[in-house]
Amino acid sequence: MRSISFRVTVLACVALAVTGLALTAYGHSLPVYTVPYEQAFAAFDAWCTPAARVDHAAGDRYLALFGWHYALMNAGSAVAAAALTTAALVLALRIGAPERPWFRTPANRWMYFLLGIVALLSYVPGIIHGLSLDLDRRYFPVCADSIGIPITGLGVSLTVLTPILTLIGIFISTGFGALPVPLMHWNRGWPVRSWGVTIVFGGAMLSVVMIAALSILSSDLTAPSSVIIVYLLASTRAALLAPREGTVPQSDP
Repeated sequence: MRSISFRVTVLACVALAVTGLALTAYGHSLPVYTVPYEQAFAAFDAWCTPAARVDHAAGDRYLALFGWHYALMNAGSAVAAAALTTAALVLALRIGAPERPWFRTPANRWMYFLLGIVALLSYVPGIIHGLSLDLDRRYFPVCADSIGIPITGLGVSLTVLTPILTLIGIFISTGFGALPVPLMHWNRGWPVRSWGVTIVFGGAMLSVVMIAALSILSSDLTAPSSVIIVYLLASTRAALLAPREGTVPQSDP
């Protein structure tokens, strides 16, 4: 049964990745604008006034000329990236301990922090990738501020948030039980705690998925980071409900 679920999951990831690539290819075949290029370029030039100021009304008219070319390419890339990241996680869990069920938490606390760092470090280049693409695709007026400003702000935010998130992670990890534990672990001995932890982390997982879904048409390639964050949240929920060392597990079979 474990082998079947593993194979089905990997095959589903492969199918999803192929679907994403196909969606990207289809988007690439569509025209960039819904009007001739000359008309679109004229609208782009009108985005900036002669005084080198942004004309927001002109910008709205110009942006409305874009078709589904870039949007579908973005969506396809996000779907493929999410599928490949999920497959990589599944394979790592399977290869790391083939004698254990693959649908489980990390085996050590330090792995949580490593995955958290990977999630943060993959988020930053995903945002920079999106800003650079949008600049090349003429989604920003030439008289607008440089994309270096939000990139710098992102770096500063990351510098501030990383130690804060690390401290929060250390505090939460003090409540972990024996690792690893199945992701669907439920402790019947702590019904109130089980429901409370599940609601909190389930809500957080749902929020991450919804944000990723709402931004699927954007150029920001944050799907890999989102997949890792969802796995981390699911693993944290299970670890907080895991039995302590030396205690008898009170989980559903």
